[in-house]
Amino acid sequence: GELAERFDPAATSKSAAKFDPDELFVLNRTLLHYMPFAEAQDRLIVLGVSGEQAEPFWLAVRGNLDRLADA
Repeated sequence: GELAERFDPAATSKSAAKFDPDELFVLNRTLLHYMPFAEAQDRLIVLGVSGEQAEPFWLAVRGNLDRLADA
């Protein structure tokens, strides 16, 4: 298609892709801090957090989490 026609391998970087676990950790933590309850709810249930207090609990702790499993 059009994208394949426009692709120029000479314009791509020759260096290997950079993977930084520390950057991924920071990104994950930031996403958790802003994650709405509806998005976290199913994973919280798996962790044993459910019922009418689940949403207030999530809103109280999400800003302190590094990983969702820490809830």
